[in-house]
Amino acid sequence: MQDLLGELETTQEQSPELLPIIEAEIDLLRARSIRASLLQDLVNQMKEDAPDGCVAALLDQLNRADRYERRALSRRKFAVRDLTRSLSEPSVSSSAAAEGRRLLSRSPA
Repeated sequence: MQDLLGELETTQEQSPELLPIIEAEIDLLRARSIRASLLQDLVNQMKEDAPDGCVAALLDQLNRADRYERRALSRRKFAVRDLTRSLSEPSVSSSAAAEGRRLLSRSPA
């Protein structure tokens, strides 16, 4: 995630059209981290025979984390689509187009 935050700082000045993709990716990584933590908490609660209320609360939080992750995925998908569309337009600078192609060629997280 630190790599993405570093890219976010340099991208703000060089290629602002890439910001929505990077921001959505950071949100996605955050959501996945939260979900992993909640899943671990749920496993621990179930091992300890926790009251049903505790397990239900964790399941509710997991449900919200899943919705947050789906929204982040959707934002990233549409941001990539918008960038792809803008790269095909002649008004985009060649350096911004090259940076966009570089980021799009990276493997998804």
